Amino acid sequence: MSSSLRHFAGPAAVVAGILASICVAPASFAADKATIRIGADYDSLDPVKTVTSDGYQLVNVLYDRLVALDDKGAPVPALAESWSGDASRTVFKLRKGVTCSDGTPLTATAAAAALTRLGAKETNAPMAYRTVGIAGYSATGDDAAGTVTLTMTAPFSDLLIGLAMPWASIVCPSGLQDTEALGSTPSGTGPYTLDKAASVRGSHYVLKLRPDHAWDSSGATGKDPGRPATIQVRVINNNTTAANELQSGTIDVSLVTGRDINRLKAAKSLDFLDAKPFGMQFMMFQHRDGYSTADVLVRRAIATAINRDLATRAATAGNGLTATSYISPLVACYEPRTADLLPKPDAEAAKALLKQAGYAPGSDGIFAKDGKKLRLRLIGQPGLQGSAPEYILEALRAIGVEVELRNITLQETASVMSGPDWEIGVFPFGPPMPSANTVVPFVSGKGSNHGTIENARFAAAQAAALASSPDSPERCARWSEAQLSLLENMNILPLFGGVNTFFSRKGVRFTIDGPFVMDIRSIRVGK
Repeated sequence: MSSSLRHFAGPAAVVAGILASICVAPASFAADKATIRIGADYDSLDPVKTVTSDGYQLVNVLYDRLVALDDKGAPVPALAESWSGDASRTVFKLRKGVTCSDGTPLTATAAAAALTRLGAKETNAPMAYRTVGIAGYSATGDDAAGTVTLTMTAPFSDLLIGLAMPWASIVCPSGLQDTEALGSTPSGTGPYTLDKAASVRGSHYVLKLRPDHAWDSSGATGKDPGRPATIQVRVINNNTTAANELQSGTIDVSLVTGRDINRLKAAKSLDFLDAKPFGMQFMMFQHRDGYSTADVLVRRAIATAINRDLATRAATAGNGLTATSYISPLVACYEPRTADLLPKPDAEAAKALLKQAGYAPGSDGIFAKDGKKLRLRLIGQPGLQGSAPEYILEALRAIGVEVELRNITLQETASVMSGPDWEIGVFPFGPPMPSANTVVPFVSGKGSNHGTIENARFAAAQAAALASSPDSPERCARWSEAQLSLLENMNILPLFGGVNTFFSRKGVRFTIDGPFVMDIRSIRVGK
């Protein structure tokens, strides 16, 4: 299995920038065509509106962004050939010769207008805050100089990473004139255009290569014969159907989950790539007064009762990673010393911590305090966590805790966990970008901070990290402090992260944009 690394103008190449492999193409391969599968129809082709992995995949190939991320997660040139500045102000120098799909040249003022729309209040873009923060900003263009300047109201060191994300794609002037049409009629500078006449909504989409697209970091189209002239994107909801079509050769690339993975990995006609996550699912504790888990000793006892390796196995059937922090090692500023702050699983040590917190076991073995049994209401999501919630339930019962498990769906997370009826919950943290800042809404402030966590050290470290220059050692030093502070207080318990597997027919190579996202623009076929 051969592989290589390259960067490209899609988001989050840090997932390894890894190539799904690639050997000699079968004789039956049509080198100018490829067929890929997405698991569901797109929600919108307007970059600022889409929030699904399938929407991101299409947006990534139809549009470009100012910057890209290399295999280490570092910003590299895309539409912008260079930039300078700090966390407060950045000036981007645009490439020359970039044109929109309708032939219109992309100017600096046009790019600035697209970025202004991203964060405008009336746009209501759900992911804008991940690129430009919440304090506000301005985007201005200088056509004579060919520069775009972003000025932040408050320093925001995640700007460059955020600008590489699909929702920060540059929409061309014709699209900005009719934003309602953008939902199904893209208007970008990407290497492919959507052939609407040959496409059927919800069934399949035909992408056509632009012969004049020569500015993305994967190289000029005219010098890249492996890039297919036509890509068909098929919507196949069922994983087993997709698996069968991979083996029969009617599709070339697909993400496959569930029970079909093992048989596909054994297939000699296929290559595969395991894509690791940016964020790790963690146990969230209720910190409100009056709850047993408001006591740090109780939180430590719970953490000590749980074998995180066993939880990972239960959640991912052995195809996952045991977490030490809320971010994975793929993300810049990941702090490996978090592992030193996590207790080794020990039932007796967990019981000792409960006794230290004032609890004593009753005649039935259940710990109680002031005549009240220690009862925990556990929230789990088997659709994302397998049997891990059941494992946690049994592990806590084994140390003398009364536990009630309530399983919910992903869609119910916000409504259930914003309510009062739980003490512990396995939180499905799965950020769409490789940034340590993505956890902030869930562990500080109001809104999505369902556990009502208050950690002054975390808040100070986070603020200092965002104010630091993007490439400075200070930035990661502060994010390290933030990660450690959450575990010193046992505000959360990192548990596990799932690994997703992409399969391809031999002779097809591609890169990954994120845990669920393939970079369609990176597809190459043949030798």
